[in-house]
Amino acid sequence: MADMISEKEFERAAREFLEANAEPRVDAEQAWGEGSDQVSLLPERSLEEELAELEASRGWAQKRFDAGFGWKPDVVGHVVSRADTSSPQGRASPAPPPSGTA
Repeated sequence: MADMISEKEFERAAREFLEANAEPRVDAEQAWGEGSDQVSLLPERSLEEELAELEASRGWAQKRFDAGFGWKPDVVGHVVSRADTSSPQGRASPAPPPSGTA
């Protein structure tokens, strides 16, 4: 049987991870007529910029998963299972993918 952590323990760990690894999003309030006139849905970027953003996104996803927050195909993070000898204890366990992702 897997050891379970409480919701408060999970929240504490998640907040610590985010405080150490992420910048808070700041929403700027603007009045009518202030700010950019940009109205396109997707920013225009070069191939190099797109690839750099993709690599940064992959790195962030890996960092979250390594910390026990998230999943990859057939693995769910933040679980303790003695049956899973390939992952560090307390981090990941083999599992079916979340519904709607297959």
